[in-house]
Amino acid sequence: MDIFSILFAYASMAFVAAGGLWYIKMGVLAVVLVAGLWLVWRLRARPGSAVSAGMVLTLMVVVIGSVQAPTRRDMYGDPRLEVSMAQRDKVIARCEAELNQLTRSYYAVDSIADTVTGLDTRSLLRLLLNRRLAFVEVKVQRLPGKPPFIVRSRSPMDPAWTVNQDAATYAHIDLAPRGAGTCVPDAELPVSARDELAATPLPAGQCLRIRPVAQATARHVLNYQNDPASLHGQLGFYQLIDTHSNQVLAQLPTYDKPQQVTSEFGVGTLSPHHQRAGCREPMMALMDRLVRAGTTSP
Repeated sequence: MDIFSILFAYASMAFVAAGGLWYIKMGVLAVVLVAGLWLVWRLRARPGSAVSAGMVLTLMVVVIGSVQAPTRRDMYGDPRLEVSMAQRDKVIARCEAELNQLTRSYYAVDSIADTVTGLDTRSLLRLLLNRRLAFVEVKVQRLPGKPPFIVRSRSPMDPAWTVNQDAATYAHIDLAPRGAGTCVPDAELPVSARDELAATPLPAGQCLRIRPVAQATARHVLNYQNDPASLHGQLGFYQLIDTHSNQVLAQLPTYDKPQQVTSEFGVGTLSPHHQRAGCREPMMALMDRLVRAGTTSP
């Protein structure tokens, strides 16, 4: 599929989702009504034919009028659209207040398990290469008719990072000696991962390794928790949890759903000049505060 086809498809979806089909339906109804009434008038000297034409016209109007234009929810299937703009603004304001009150600028961890499968490719690799975590574990997800994945497809130009594992298991991702024979071949990496590794190469003599594990083994995990006070479970929290002490180290409210995690800036580099993720992407705001124990933070 070329870029023009992709742009046309997105433009068509946007037109439909914005209510464009309603205008088309009204236009078609107007044309049918005018043409039908003109035909009935022309057949006025033949009452039988005029009545038949009138009945056909009435049927066409009823059929066209019953057509329902798809809504944004029909087109995109985005659960976040259940949340009103007023609710979103309230959640963001609450999140920003809580983000400013977090006790630490950075949380020293050895590793992290993403139970939400919300990391984008760049953020995942930056946790390994820039934050130098020993490993990252990601819960494997699967959509109907699609192969299992650890990073979701965010657009036709950014395909999912697929793995040959069962859904609900975990992919244990770390660095390994290049000669150990456990490297992930470059051809099996998504384009986004290859591009990121071209910009930030792996340490000399090392490669990316992915191993299946039945359960997460990282001490620290990133969870999503529904807000019990939210109507219809529309809202929730992202939580950074220490599983050894069963302690919630940090928590931020969100209007995201686990299958629709927002990632704009994602995990940045350990630089005071790098723009950090905020409350419009609260999961990334928590992940952006992770560093390997002993790593110097700005």
